[in-house]
Amino acid sequence: HKYAYTEEFGGQHDAAELLGDLLWDAPAYKLSCTVTARFHGCQHVSVTQERHSMLVLSLPEEKGDVHVSDLVRSFFAPVEVHDRKHDDPACGVCYQDGDVTLALEGVQPDTCVLSIKRYSEALERRADKVYPDPTLVLAGSLYSLRAVIVHQGDSTKQGHYMMYLRTAEGWERRDDGLRKVAGTD
Repeated sequence: HKYAYTEEFGGQHDAAELLGDLLWDAPAYKLSCTVTARFHGCQHVSVTQERHSMLVLSLPEEKGDVHVSDLVRSFFAPVEVHDRKHDDPACGVCYQDGDVTLALEGVQPDTCVLSIKRYSEALERRADKVYPDPTLVLAGSLYSLRAVIVHQGDSTKQGHYMMYLRTAEGWERRDDGLRKVAGTD
């Protein structure tokens, strides 16, 4: 059952255990995605299927506060591509401009894991505030926010993880062996 290790573990009860459970069950959380590439020159369309264990969301180029729902919308927005390899029997192999879209299809898992990239390509942590939405709708499935794992540190190579977990009493902060009620919002 989900979060078994987190509930039974006699030690930290923090983000490391929850993250371990999520990754352990990752195959059960796979999101079914359809990737559609439309090529401008020959008007061909290429459709492939992918399965993602989590959605990796990026902060916008422009710095500023953002909601998770905005990051999700951006993740699914069409992306312009340039010089993308196109291999089609009708027109051969060529490199063309076009656009690529990603869409969730079919029955989705009951848990969706989102990861937000907060570090620049230079590995500097961005200070933008990211506001979680209490619920998200993805491909017709309603997801409720159950936990937030937070990394505190100046780089991807060092730092500390803590977790906020929604319980019957409200939000609970778990930081190593400490549990503290953090509020109801």
